[in-house]
Amino acid sequence: MPSFVQSDELADALQTLQDAASTPARQRISKVSTIVDAICSHAFNYGLNNAQLRLVLDVITKQSELDQTSITSLIKNLYPGQKVQNEAVTIVVGCLGQAQGKPSPTTQASLIKWLITVYEFIEDPTIISRLYTVLFGLLDMISLRPYLCHLLALATKRKHVRPSRMQQLLELVNSVGNEPALLSLATIYKDYYPEIILTGTIVGRAKPFTHPNPEWRERLHSIQQANLHDLSNVAPFQSGFKVVKHGAKRSKSEAIPQVHTLHAQELSVTLEEISNVNGFIDSLDRIDLPSQLIASLNDPLLQKYLSLRPSELASQRIRSWLLSYGLGDQAGLNDLSSAYKQEDILAGILSFASTTKTLPPGADMFIKRLIPKWDRMTPCTLLLDCLVLLPHHSFEGKVACAFARTRIKAIKQSADLLETIIKPVEAKLLAGHSITFTRMLHFYTDLARHLQLLVAAADDDAVQVIEHRIECFEQLAHHVLNLLPPILTTPQCSQSTTTAVIEFLEILATSLQYFHEISPSVFQQMPIILPQPHTIYILLFDTSVSDISHLCSILATYKGVLQKRRLTSTSLQQQTIDQFNGYLMDVCNLLWRSRAFGRGDINAMGCFLPESALPVFQDYLWNIDHEYGLPYIFGLSHHASLSLLSITALRELEDLAETRGEDLRLKHAGPVTQRSLMKLDKDGGFKITWRDYRVQVLDYLEKRSLGGIKELMFSTMKDLTPNAI
Repeated sequence: MPSFVQSDELADALQTLQDAASTPARQRISKVSTIVDAICSHAFNYGLNNAQLRLVLDVITKQSELDQTSITSLIKNLYPGQKVQNEAVTIVVGCLGQAQGKPSPTTQASLIKWLITVYEFIEDPTIISRLYTVLFGLLDMISLRPYLCHLLALATKRKHVRPSRMQQLLELVNSVGNEPALLSLATIYKDYYPEIILTGTIVGRAKPFTHPNPEWRERLHSIQQANLHDLSNVAPFQSGFKVVKHGAKRSKSEAIPQVHTLHAQELSVTLEEISNVNGFIDSLDRIDLPSQLIASLNDPLLQKYLSLRPSELASQRIRSWLLSYGLGDQAGLNDLSSAYKQEDILAGILSFASTTKTLPPGADMFIKRLIPKWDRMTPCTLLLDCLVLLPHHSFEGKVACAFARTRIKAIKQSADLLETIIKPVEAKLLAGHSITFTRMLHFYTDLARHLQLLVAAADDDAVQVIEHRIECFEQLAHHVLNLLPPILTTPQCSQSTTTAVIEFLEILATSLQYFHEISPSVFQQMPIILPQPHTIYILLFDTSVSDISHLCSILATYKGVLQKRRLTSTSLQQQTIDQFNGYLMDVCNLLWRSRAFGRGDINAMGCFLPESALPVFQDYLWNIDHEYGLPYIFGLSHHASLSLLSITALRELEDLAETRGEDLRLKHAGPVTQRSLMKLDKDGGFKITWRDYRVQVLDYLEKRSLGGIKELMFSTMKDLTPNAI
């Protein structure tokens, strides 16, 4: 039930709570603890809407007859189901201080802590800024000081840092001792005005503020997501128009610094002062660059600023930081030995690229220097995603040419990247387990897709560019296709790896179809690159029906492409046609014609199974059942992965016939053969021809998203379609 729905039970509980707050304990009719538990339970599960939140705050922000335990429980479960309105914040701040009618110091401290936890969910965060003077004036209260410093730190902007406040803050530090909260607030003041002098003791003992209860915040976020139908109104953890601030726990393992602007001019604006899109737009021309621009890797606001206001100076500063970091010991930095910091930087590079659609300056050289030190502790996903996003000129002049064998002039340029990036990464991944195999194949699939898009993006009159990019694609395809048979036959090969292989083959097939549709001229230049026979046959005997269906769909796509190429070009080699027809003949012999491993047909290769092995396999089958025959054991009816689906398709036809009133004296027990269907008809069972039965099975598979087999059969078999290569 959403929190903004006013239930009668909750309304009664809130009214009873208000009455109990003004009634002494001995005069109450009902127990307060029961009422508090009911309110807390509702708040924890659904949150409180603004009206309900106001009622509870009215009770706990005043002196009342409620015991401290009940008040503390209410505050701990004070989950707002909507954004906190300014009125609620004002009520809390108004109850702070020492005066008659104010709540206890414990309650006040808990309420300030509550403001900290809901700070990012406040409807108008500037309300804290407008109440800054009131909050700062309460710093002399010892019981409130730690949480007040934290709340002030969240709201502090440069306009709040005044000489009088800095003097008052330093006097407090000198008078009460080195309280960590005061020292941290003083350090924030110094960030805005470096001229302020703090002793080394103060700076050393100051610690960044951390969220008082991350689990509470997570729960609040879940409640608000569940309550708000418009997800755009859900309060996010981090606004894209606000500088990212992390706590102390993360800062220890982060390599990328946070955004800090030192030595800012009086009339300028720092990124730290911006909290919304309007402030960003209004101040765009007056923003001072942060002290360390490498913070742009992790900060969305700085990324947006650099995209809108690019400068060569900013690019050079980012490039210099990445290159000096990549030098490692040469620069006095040995941070690349830390997998956490490698991960942090690579994740930052991807974040920057996601926002700006370009890699940060110097990222390609940083990755190049990282590869020799990469020990697979850093997630390979991050590294490979960065490799895919290398600038276009790197792929055209380096990565793709690294696979080229005919461009003599590119050898020296390409060999460097091939030896320092592609080969080392590939070798380390191939030495791993199936997860790294899968990720490497995904990387090559993404890279092939990237090169495909480069070809499509080239101008039609840029003939040399198109030819070069097509050659890049061709060499990459040959390289990966040579890797597939060893990967598929390794013991570490898993189902996910097999699926990744099929995805790469699908890119090869669909890229040809794609260019035929958008650019016939490019389509004529694209090479027809067929998978190796061993790859096809290993996948054909896979246990996954989905993979078999996808493989058939890929072969059907290839067939359509080859037919279109033959109609428009004479450059297609007969060897390619014969090889592909061999694939088609073997697949159809297995699944449709009941001639598995046959070599009698033109181009048939018998799935590369030695003829000497056929009697051995046949003897094995006869030992299981004399009715089993090797030629049809991989057909639709007997295939280990398809037999259940096939007999189910027939039984559905039998059930449908009975609903039409047909009297079936016998139902087929399976598996189905041509002879068993004839016998079934004679015995008074369902009547259907062998061909129609198999077509019904194909239709049944198609309805279950396994239409690849039907697509291939209907485009290949002469008894289903007149078209063939």
